[in-house]
Amino acid sequence: MRDEPLNGDKAIFAFFEMVALAFAFEGVSALLNNRPWPIYTAATFASIFFFVIGIKWPLIKSRFHRPGKKILVSSLGISLKTLTVLMAVTIVVGAVSAFLVLYKFFHPSPAAFSSAAPRMSVVVLPFTNTSGDLNQEYVADGITDDITVQLSKIKGSFVIGRGTAFTFKGKVIDVREVAKELGIRYVLQGTAAQTGGGFHVTAQLIDGVSGANLWADSIDAERSQFGDIRRFLVTNLAETLRLQLISVESKKAEKASNPDAIDFTLRAWAKFNQGPSRDNLLAAEQLFGKALEKQLDYEPALAGRSRMLSYLALSFPGPAKDQQLVDAERYARKAISLEPMDPAAFYALAYTRFVQFRIAEALAANERAIELNPNFVDAVGFEGLLLILNGQAAKSFEWTEKGLELSARDPLLYMRLGYKCHAYVHLAKFRESTEWCEKSVANFPSWPALSDLVAAYTVLGETKRAEAAKVQLLKLYPEFSVDWYQKTRGYLNGSANPVFLKEITENIWNNLRKAGL
Repeated sequence: MRDEPLNGDKAIFAFFEMVALAFAFEGVSALLNNRPWPIYTAATFASIFFFVIGIKWPLIKSRFHRPGKKILVSSLGISLKTLTVLMAVTIVVGAVSAFLVLYKFFHPSPAAFSSAAPRMSVVVLPFTNTSGDLNQEYVADGITDDITVQLSKIKGSFVIGRGTAFTFKGKVIDVREVAKELGIRYVLQGTAAQTGGGFHVTAQLIDGVSGANLWADSIDAERSQFGDIRRFLVTNLAETLRLQLISVESKKAEKASNPDAIDFTLRAWAKFNQGPSRDNLLAAEQLFGKALEKQLDYEPALAGRSRMLSYLALSFPGPAKDQQLVDAERYARKAISLEPMDPAAFYALAYTRFVQFRIAEALAANERAIELNPNFVDAVGFEGLLLILNGQAAKSFEWTEKGLELSARDPLLYMRLGYKCHAYVHLAKFRESTEWCEKSVANFPSWPALSDLVAAYTVLGETKRAEAAKVQLLKLYPEFSVDWYQKTRGYLNGSANPVFLKEITENIWNNLRKAGL
């Protein structure tokens, strides 16, 4: 084989083969690095296209070249031997790229399947009756139905209907195959048994791609504890699952190469669910902001950002407090205009009104949220506090207790425990209050529960416990005093209701002063 430079048609052929080779390498690289499928598919087809153009160049030239017209080609300085090697490499790499594209098409990876399935997509498979009594089968089926309904109410969820789910009843299944068949990310399985005195329910959330167990729990409840025991079980389980789904999805969203509004919103809620510290609230608010940068009218992010701004204005007030509340109201109202049937949007507005000390308006917005979803736990528990501020502390227990039943494990549990503690103090039932205040402080040491504890133990004459609560309060909030409570904080004294003012003055402020605060 002569090793001579190539000119003219051979040079053009070499040029097309090099372009084809470059695209072939790009296709293989894209596949190996899990880049989006349009990139490696386009690169593979471009490689094939330029390879064919090079091979067919003499034919193309004969069809389109007019006699007397020059085709400008410069020497590439490539030998015939080099050209042969180049052509062979192009064929091999192009063939590998084409094979990988076809293999990827007919054998999609688990990661590709997972990303294609809707976020927070789940099927509730029929719960297994473990009572040993076939006549109790309806209990397990009923709990399955109820959980399916409750999960479907979660904003952004995709829940397979009962009819489809029950086609798997009594069958031995591979959850990964079920997930793939239904196009979902998660599978919920569980057991249910009714005993003489109550229920025992277990549940586990399984990753539909890997088959890994993501979460498992069991709940026992006695009939003597709860009137509607099945509602208690189902709503608690559904709320816990909601938090778990958000946590799992947020971790996936953190790895997204091009996160969208939904990804940022999931990450925001996951951050908030870590606890209501200032850093977590700020981080969640910023993530909701990034979601809105991606999509200005994304309603869940609007409602979420409104809540974070109100929480910050309330719990960590600073120079920006007034502007935070202006923005919180604007976001809440826009969310309502976009989704007038979303209870979360009305709850966001209710909380803003509460921080603005507009209690009657807060009650109206919060009650609308409860109308839209009677099991919306944030609004249900919040109703108890608003009734205290409205001079109706005795009526608040119905709502705080329902809130505790609906969700005994969420990040705001300390608040609902604190509402019950606060109601007892307002009613001068100091002994009863200490149990709930202590529970609230153990969950999260907030200043309202600690100050209620100081007041209650002072009245009860338990000076050591009063002093211990006072030390903890001042350690966390060194600036705390009755004057600070009345003028600076404005949390639990933002009401002009005469009954409320009489109760807070006599039962809380006067006793805090006696304790040296």
